[in-house]
This record gives sequence, C-alpha cells and structure tokens, in this order.
Amino acid sequence: LEPRPDHRVCADLAARLGLQSGDTLRMVNGMPVANVQDFARQLSGTVGVQNITVVGERQGKPLTLSYRLQ
Repeated sequence: LEPRPDHRVCADLAARLGLQSGDTLRMVNGMPVANVQDFARQLSGTVGVQNITVVGERQGKPLTLSYRLQ
C-alpha cells in the first residue's frame, strides 16, 4: 500500500517540528488533538497559517514546539 499524501505531509511536518516517538500531543494551534487523525485534520487546516505550534508532553514533561512555514 502506498501511504496517502496527507500522511506523508504530516510525517514530514512532525519531523520538522521535532516530534519524537512517544510524544503525546494535546493541541495543534490551540485546537485539541486526540489522535493521529485529529493531528492530520488540524494540519490540513493550516492553509494561510505562518506558524504551527503543538503542545503536549515528552516523557511526562510539558512540551511546546513551533515551526514557521515557508
């Protein structure tokens, strides 16, 4: 099976944000995220957005990562 293009975009952006395996996401740009599908849905709504900020946890500690879109 070929990965869906939106999943490749999400994986690429997750890497650019600095997300690591095991990170728990809570919000993307202030919107709640419960799972990978929510993450993809929030990212697909970033047209015209200049910055993406994710809030969550890494190893039980608060995590905030930001990425400026080119």
